[in-house]
Amino acid sequence: MKKHLHTYSFDGIETMYCQVWLPDEVEGPLPAILFLHGAGERGLDETLLAFQALPKYLTAGREIPAAVICPQCPENIKWKEILPQLGYLLEDVLKQYPIDRSRVSITGLSMGGFGTWYAACTWPEKFCRAAAICGAGDPVLAPLVKDIPWRLYHGDADQAVEPAYSEKAYAALQAAGARAELTIYPGVTHNSWDKAYLETDLIDWLVVKENR
Repeated sequence: MKKHLHTYSFDGIETMYCQVWLPDEVEGPLPAILFLHGAGERGLDETLLAFQALPKYLTAGREIPAAVICPQCPENIKWKEILPQLGYLLEDVLKQYPIDRSRVSITGLSMGGFGTWYAACTWPEKFCRAAAICGAGDPVLAPLVKDIPWRLYHGDADQAVEPAYSEKAYAALQAAGARAELTIYPGVTHNSWDKAYLETDLIDWLVVKENR
């Protein structure tokens, strides 16, 4: 896959990077995955993105038949705090590349799991699927995303983010009538993302073949 690097500037944020990965052979409008990293990959160095999950797998040669959008959150900031900037960035990428807007999914881990929750709740019309790993948000907001299929993953030995966050979000999604799945990994600590992304069909599930 080919990596394209974009640079953005916003009020109070001098520089914000975003990687856009595209298949070597681009045919027709592509599905897209917006990936939100965890706290450890924040900063002004886009190579940090290769430390975990989707950007790591792509850097190592993984092929994903979709546009994979990987912004980098500035240091000492959480995704929830820059949702307007994230929304602008996403719209800019969607305009620049042959992406099918009806097939954009969102996923993230830890801080990015929380970001996935709040981004989806802010723009439920933008995403057709969502997956939050070891992180979720205010369950009161679940009715806002009841029309989005969800997958949530968490390790039951996670001491960085309590599994209760995912469990409460899942219960709220079910109560709201959403199609939601929760996977709890016994004995797994904070890194439940490698199991979720590499040992399940999650990546294939996020690559939406057609939106019905």
